[in-house]
Amino acid sequence: MVDKDATAAVSRSEEGDFVKSTWEVTVTSPEGVRHFPVYRTILKVPPVVLRLVQGELHFESALEVLHRREPVASGVLAVGETLRCGDWELSLHDRSGKSRAVLECFTDPFYSRIWTLHEQVTRVGRPGKRENELEIDHPTMSREHAVLSWEERGPVLRSSGRTWVDGVAAAETVLADGALVQMGDLLFQFRLLSELVLARGGLCVTSLGSFQARVHGELVTEKAWRTQAVRWMLARLALEWGRPVAVERLLDEFWPEMPEDKSRNNFNYTISTLRQVLGGSEAILRATGSLQLSPSFLGSHDLVALQRTLRVEDWGAAVELYGEYLPGCYLDWAVAMRGSLEQQVLQGGLRLLERYEASECWPEVLELGGKLHAIDSTCQRTALGVLRAHLGRGNASEGVRFYERFREHLGVELAMEPSAELAALAEQARGG
Repeated sequence: MVDKDATAAVSRSEEGDFVKSTWEVTVTSPEGVRHFPVYRTILKVPPVVLRLVQGELHFESALEVLHRREPVASGVLAVGETLRCGDWELSLHDRSGKSRAVLECFTDPFYSRIWTLHEQVTRVGRPGKRENELEIDHPTMSREHAVLSWEERGPVLRSSGRTWVDGVAAAETVLADGALVQMGDLLFQFRLLSELVLARGGLCVTSLGSFQARVHGELVTEKAWRTQAVRWMLARLALEWGRPVAVERLLDEFWPEMPEDKSRNNFNYTISTLRQVLGGSEAILRATGSLQLSPSFLGSHDLVALQRTLRVEDWGAAVELYGEYLPGCYLDWAVAMRGSLEQQVLQGGLRLLERYEASECWPEVLELGGKLHAIDSTCQRTALGVLRAHLGRGNASEGVRFYERFREHLGVELAMEPSAELAALAEQARGG
């Protein structure tokens, strides 16, 4: 069951808004069985994207799936129905009256994993002799680590293992919505599902095309950064988006050739200034030997949105979202990420271009080709697709002009000639 008013409009954020829902998606694959609570208006379960609209669960798939015995790429999934693709299967269930909250993990190897809490009493621990409702196989969790029970005063967490709530050691505590719960070395965020829409975090970051940050809607000014190191430190922490980064790694990435005492002084100043920029010490969590942005502070990040489109192979959306990662930053980690993103988006875009060509969708080829050319102006495969599109539309003269411009540009940039296939197609255009 889903509150229709809460899902009347799909959020434009990459994750969607929190909603009141008793639905749960179960995915079965060779890797095992996983459960995903439908607690946002947008849920991405590769290769499927699910969206809640007016109380209905709409799906779009990057691959053809079987729904009601018919191969489709989109539709509406009802409770009890299943989508199938090879040995992968997704089904929708209604746990009416049971779903109460979720735990979302922000630590590897369970980063972004979500567990539904729907029992009156939920025992948490490692797999073992005692049957836990929530089993988490991690060496820092004990077999009977904690118990979450719903009482008159609210959700109460009792723990016999190493547990902290909002940074304070806790043997017994009432959990508030948004509480950060650390069990062993794993950090979780506790989210109540009793509210129709929960507030999103206060930090919004843009890393593609330019670097900007907004804190509770206010743009961070150039003066506020004070140094480039402060700016790029936020970018580096935002690259992990809620996951911890080792302090030693940050020292090596930012001040690799500096004596240790000086690099640590620079590091402490940078983090202190960054906390001021973000409005307080709560925005950055510091554990033994690591730093991370507080999960409760996270709002939106265009890089996260792009990475999700790449994971589900939504190449059209990836090309639309793409922009050069952190232009002007030449630290090794930024340069490596910049090159990786460019190649992933370009290769995915070329796959989409080939599909358009095979279907002779020439206007789409020209539009996509222009965007891919902006990413890599020397890509001969893109140029080949654009030239074919001009010929396919009966505009050989425009194709020849495009080819001559590309040939000149290729010579200037790479001192090379177009491929034999591209040159032969240009000759065909001249003859036409």
